[in-house]
Amino acid sequence: MKINRRSWPIAYIKIEVKSASYIQSWSQKNYSAITFSIKTSKYWNTENGMSIGTAKRHADVYVFCLLKNKDQENIDPMKLEQWSFFVLPTYKIDGYTRSQSSITLNSLSKLVNEIQYSELREEINRAYLEQIKSLSKNTIKP
Repeated sequence: MKINRRSWPIAYIKIEVKSASYIQSWSQKNYSAITFSIKTSKYWNTENGMSIGTAKRHADVYVFCLLKNKDQENIDPMKLEQWSFFVLPTYKIDGYTRSQSSITLNSLSKLVNEIQYSELREEINRAYLEQIKSLSKNTIKP
C-alpha cells in the first residue's frame, strides 16, 4: 500500500492532547513535576452519556504539550514560544513498559524529540503514518 504522507488532512486523525505546566495558578513552593496521564479509557457515548466497550487508547496520535516557562511574572499560555510539544503514535505508548497509566517528561524525552508549534502539523502527520504502518504490520501475516 502506497501512502502519500502529505495527503492526510489532520481532520481525519484522532488526536489525544495532554498538557502540563511547571507553574500552576495556585501558590507553590516548588515547580510541578511534569507527568502526563496515558491511562486507557472506555469509549464515551455522547448520545447516552455512558462509557462503553473495553478500555483502550482510542486516538491515533498523542500530543503532549508543555508550558515550559518557569517565570511566574511573565508566563503567558497564549505565547506559543513558551510551549514545547511531543508527538507520539499510539502504538509507542501501548508499548511503553515502565507504566501504562502515566509518563514523565524524562521518559517522554527518551521516546521522542521536543518540537515547536510550527512543526506540529508535520509531526502529527508523520506520527499518524507511523501508526498506520504499525497497525498494518500487526494485521497482515505472511
